[in-house]
Amino acid sequence: MLPVRILLGGLLLAASAVAAHAQTAPTTTPGYTIQGQSALLAGQKIYLLPVGNMLPAKKNEVLDSAQADASGRFKLHGTVAVPSVYMLRVGQQRYMNPVALDNNATVSAKASQKKEKEGNISLLLSTSPEQALMEKLLPYFLLGFKEVPGDDKQLANFKSLLEENQASYLAPYLAHKYLRMQASQQAYVGTLLPRLEKLHPGSPYLPLLRESMNGQEALAVGALAPDLTLTTAEGATVKLSSLRGQYVLLDFWASWCKPCRAENPNVRATYDEFKGKGAGFTVYAVSLDDNRAKWLQAVQQDGLPWTHVSDLVGWQSPAAKTYKVVAIPNSWLVDPTGHIVAKNLRGKELSKELGKRLQ
Repeated sequence: MLPVRILLGGLLLAASAVAAHAQTAPTTTPGYTIQGQSALLAGQKIYLLPVGNMLPAKKNEVLDSAQADASGRFKLHGTVAVPSVYMLRVGQQRYMNPVALDNNATVSAKASQKKEKEGNISLLLSTSPEQALMEKLLPYFLLGFKEVPGDDKQLANFKSLLEENQASYLAPYLAHKYLRMQASQQAYVGTLLPRLEKLHPGSPYLPLLRESMNGQEALAVGALAPDLTLTTAEGATVKLSSLRGQYVLLDFWASWCKPCRAENPNVRATYDEFKGKGAGFTVYAVSLDDNRAKWLQAVQQDGLPWTHVSDLVGWQSPAAKTYKVVAIPNSWLVDPTGHIVAKNLRGKELSKELGKRLQ
């Protein structure tokens, strides 16, 4: 039998070893951390959403969430399957904040809101090399919403920046965000995709880029506009092609879309100016609402006297998918023969274009 002194000494040594191990053990588990504090966030729930087509994710598509406390403090911590750009959302608002994440990222967030009583809450994220790269490309944001000529200088500058940063895990996201609308870049994307697939084989943005570029020829200026068949609020079925013989603005919008609502007065003024000139002009407005009452209320409030249709399934609308709509407002000007003659004309651009064609 061992002496008590030896037995107690062994126990003390073992206890010391456990204590030393506890002191050196990591206090946090590997993964990303997103944290912040702002009075604007008090009581709000912050969601981390998976990669999507830059559209509001379904409610059950949530990677992580945290409830901000009464002072607006929150913290998210977890792991992502692949380094990429994910989306942060405050509550159930439609606006989402892109965030670059890998499993070593620590992101600090502050909240901002242009109007205290209305408007989306934006999260201002701390600068990391990846976040800085995304911010460097902000001047190019219109490329993600509007097709430009193949020789556009800004498009050329963006491609140079993309080439310089193709080794970054952000490259697939940037290619998708800024090139998906550019029909002239199909050949370039065809050579870019194999390189990005080799560098970033797990990126979820590469299949999205491939999908968005496929079929762009069918939506190019000069192509016959794909036909749509949708239902009015009264239950009547109206085809886009039934409006041939006049110029038609195919307009994707929604009641909740502030830029759409801001553009509606311009479209109404253009409609009043040109509806009776030459071949005539009308609008085929496709709403991406999912709430019938709010859709109809917006139509009435904005005084929009043209054809309104919707399948009331929001972003899941087959019509939006046919026209590869990933942001609104999004519009296509179709001539009397049914061919696309222009895209995304805003404000005076629409009136100017119709002025050339309708005398």
